Amino acid sequence: MNDKLQELETIYKLINEETRHNSVPDLIDGFKQLQRDKKIMQAYFQLIMDVGHDYDGANDLDHLKRLIDELCRLALSGRDCDDGEAIYANGNKKYNILHEEIKEATQECK
Repeated sequence: MNDKLQELETIYKLINEETRHNSVPDLIDGFKQLQRDKKIMQAYFQLIMDVGHDYDGANDLDHLKRLIDELCRLALSGRDCDDGEAIYANGNKKYNILHEEIKEATQECK
């Protein structure tokens, strides 16, 4: 099934769920969130494939256990559509799976 057909079916399902979406803006927001979740999952799946293909040096039991743990952690983050976890770093800046900068939460002192 192609992506366009899946998108149309998703829109149709969302429109028919009157109790879930009471207005057009809610419907649009829900669809945008679905699209974002799909991008997040695809990015995690690609990262899992990259890690799985590039595990040079992980040849003893301890390294392989850590590799499996890392792959499981990434799979759970992908399943949960986690875009708050820092996956990439460049200097002091941290980025999520979609390469969006993660702003550090600042605490106000009183």
